[in-house]
Amino acid sequence: MVEIVTPGQTKSIPVHEVRDEHRRRWPQQYAAFKRGTEMPARGTPLETWSYLRPAQVAMLKALNIMCLEEIRDASDSVLEKIGMGAREMQKLVTAYLKPAPEREQELRGELQQAKLTIEGLQSQIDQLKAQLRKPEGAEPDEPALRPPTDREPASRAQAKERQTLRMPPKAS
Repeated sequence: MVEIVTPGQTKSIPVHEVRDEHRRRWPQQYAAFKRGTEMPARGTPLETWSYLRPAQVAMLKALNIMCLEEIRDASDSVLEKIGMGAREMQKLVTAYLKPAPEREQELRGELQQAKLTIEGLQSQIDQLKAQLRKPEGAEPDEPALRPPTDREPASRAQAKERQTLRMPPKAS
């Protein structure tokens, strides 16, 4: 007897007598069965991908999904059974399984973009440092960012309060 297990299908697993059609369609699996050994892996095992937590691996295996390629190739109905985050998981698996040259080119582009962002941020940091170092009394191009001193109020409300406290009482 042969069970034909479809990824994502848990309720309908057809069982047939082994025919030549089955032997031709799945020769490695049939040879493993005849030897009495475990079935050979069909793709990248779920456990090898660090993105998945053990509970997710168990849930996917309960849905008869045994490798990453089955997630990548899953239909909408199977993704629905996986639940929330299934489409994102499918996108991540697809990216993970991309051939190395394609993935390398994509990663090089992302790295270049990150370098440009870092350079821009470093430039901003340098500008802010230069503003902080300007001598007192110099006209800044832009308002200098520095903490208030003991004599300076930190906010407008504090400035108003100090002004109120310093005013002499009105003579009547």
